[in-house]
Amino acid sequence: MRAMRTMALHALCVAPWLIGSVGHAQAASEYDVKAAFIFNFMRFTEWPDEVLKDNNLRLCILGRDSFGEAINALQGRQVQKRELHIRRVASATEAQSCHAVYIAPSEEPRLATVLATFAAKSVLTLSDIERFADKGGIIGLALVDERVRFEVNLATARVSGLRVNSQVLKLAQRVIDGKGTP
Repeated sequence: MRAMRTMALHALCVAPWLIGSVGHAQAASEYDVKAAFIFNFMRFTEWPDEVLKDNNLRLCILGRDSFGEAINALQGRQVQKRELHIRRVASATEAQSCHAVYIAPSEEPRLATVLATFAAKSVLTLSDIERFADKGGIIGLALVDERVRFEVNLATARVSGLRVNSQVLKLAQRVIDGKGTP
């Protein structure tokens, strides 16, 4: 089990697999890779038992969707013995029943309001909005030197009742722990 987890974590940062209908000779797009990261973040996040009431795990896409087919390829895949369901939503209110929410850059003007909707709720928030983790989101994705990197706001995750696997934290470009040290 430990070897499998190590391999999956290695895939998370070093060689994310291609998803869905990406051609064999075609390189993965930025959003193919980000979709793979999001899938793995969900695999290595623990939600409180009372939040996981059924056999489904819901990932919502809030705002203008840049993923296209990359995120659709995750529909129905198994995450922690639960079936992953993808929903596109128009508002944070619609996303409150989701376990994870990707907040698109189109939502940046409303980001403070959106994040307030999920404050202290067991929702894994993810985005590639610049400095997302600093602004109170849990996992911020960024393209650095043509590679996808990520930051984790561990303080926000704790308040939300979520546990991010320590191996993921080791792979993060930066962890905000809320204890005075970034």
